[in-house]
Amino acid sequence: MSEQVCSLCPGDLRNGTAVGDLCRPNASFVTEGRCCLQNQTILPHDNIFPSCHNLYLWNCSVGQVDLHEASTAIMIDLSENPALNLSYSAFQGFTALQNLVLPPVLEGEFPFAEVFGILGISMVLVTAALWFTQRRKAKPF
Repeated sequence: MSEQVCSLCPGDLRNGTAVGDLCRPNASFVTEGRCCLQNQTILPHDNIFPSCHNLYLWNCSVGQVDLHEASTAIMIDLSENPALNLSYSAFQGFTALQNLVLPPVLEGEFPFAEVFGILGISMVLVTAALWFTQRRKAKPF
């Protein structure tokens, strides 16, 4: 079930990350690739597949993410993934998700050019209008 999402990136969970620190010291979790799964020996017999509790996809260079296999995840780390393309429904059905780490690029950047361009043009137009309207009222010395 979770093999595909756990092997999206090469490597293993890193020490010092929130996902690694939560998973490694806890005996009820086992690591598989970049996933922290519930230990199968602790699962009830009617649950065939282990559930993905935490997913660590830091610096994987994933462009488009399909995480439906990790819908039971509590924590997902997608930081340091350039040009991450997430749809509005990417996390639909993730009822247990408590912590989602996104790349800083997704937080958006302030549109300096648009804002200051509009302000500059507006200031020039207002200044020109005031200069023309007040010029005829000025008396020569």
